[in-house]
Amino acid sequence: MKKKLIAALLLMALVCSLFTVFASAEDGHSIYTFDKLSFSGKDFDGNKIDDSVFKKAELTWIKVYYYSREDKFSNAIPDLRRTAQFCEEFKDADIQVLVVLHSFEKKLSANEADSLLEEAGVDFKCIPVCEGLRPLCTTYMVTNAFADSKGRLLMPFANDSKFLECDEEEITEARKYALGHYPEYGTRLDQTMPGSYDEETTRLFLSILTGDEETANGIEAEVAKREAKEKDMSLLEFSTEDSNGKECDSSMLSDAELNLLFFWEPWSTTCINQMYYVKKLYDDYKDKGLQVIGVYSAENGPKAINAQGAAYPNIVKSTDFNKFATGFVPTFMLVDGEGKIITHDVDKSMIKDNPELSEELLAEVYVGAETYEMLEELVTDYLKIPAVSKSAGEGTETDEEID
Repeated sequence: MKKKLIAALLLMALVCSLFTVFASAEDGHSIYTFDKLSFSGKDFDGNKIDDSVFKKAELTWIKVYYYSREDKFSNAIPDLRRTAQFCEEFKDADIQVLVVLHSFEKKLSANEADSLLEEAGVDFKCIPVCEGLRPLCTTYMVTNAFADSKGRLLMPFANDSKFLECDEEEITEARKYALGHYPEYGTRLDQTMPGSYDEETTRLFLSILTGDEETANGIEAEVAKREAKEKDMSLLEFSTEDSNGKECDSSMLSDAELNLLFFWEPWSTTCINQMYYVKKLYDDYKDKGLQVIGVYSAENGPKAINAQGAAYPNIVKSTDFNKFATGFVPTFMLVDGEGKIITHDVDKSMIKDNPELSEELLAEVYVGAETYEMLEELVTDYLKIPAVSKSAGEGTETDEEID
């Protein structure tokens, strides 16, 4: 009878704990708590260091940096500076930073640790990897972990009750490498956050872990709003820079009644040939309501622009354009002055040959090189104006796949 009572009480405790986790995830955010991280060793000055350091703050932000002969600590310096900025932003919370340095190639010295902190301009506690901390270490240049005042590793939940996690395949490969060479390393990689996270994600982590629900909810609302925009295939919004390095955004679309976006790359011979017809179209219709905007991503874009004498605006392809990617260049898109994408009938054979392309996407882009006459017809039909020329010659009708 006594055993049954104990079993029942244990079951009730388990159910209650599970309910607490998921109920708080629905109402706000929750934090999953893992086992205590116990460690002991010596710092770079030879002084004893152990897990009692966690008692000095409510939250310890553990930054694990990997040293390699090739990259040294190149990623650590900017990451440490960002970490210091976040600590200043969350200065009202009780946060301390513990920097852990490790290498599979050499024993790190106190001078190397001091130089790293000095160059980054931070004054964090910095120690070499020691017994108990190796499970956090892999070949990732940066690994983040968070622990409470009892030394238990923490992982935040988002509002949808999913872990904020990085790429599972990358984690698996990093763990395989670490465990294959050093069996005591990398075993807690699923309880950490490998990689240097962007500011928005880092701020969300810290907001959840410090109980700042207002900030966390605000970030997630912004993310949801942005994701909704990203899924909206009817409107084009972007923020980037032009070929001269000047900032620009989708407000430039209002400079004309009709915008022809020309997606090209300087390594593509087809694109370079196509620029002749695009340039002529721009010259013929720039005073009749048309604006041509070239969109490219390769570094030597400005060189090709100058070589071809392309006077129309050219901008760097930002992530805002990813939802319109087809995997081919050149491609074209028609957008009105308000940023609304002008759709057209879809060539179903294109979907048959390229099943990864959706009908919705193909209704908004023109894949492949076009003749001058074809581009001119698109422009004059929309602007309802007569064609300037019908004898500009034919362009190639091939396209190149992006590697």
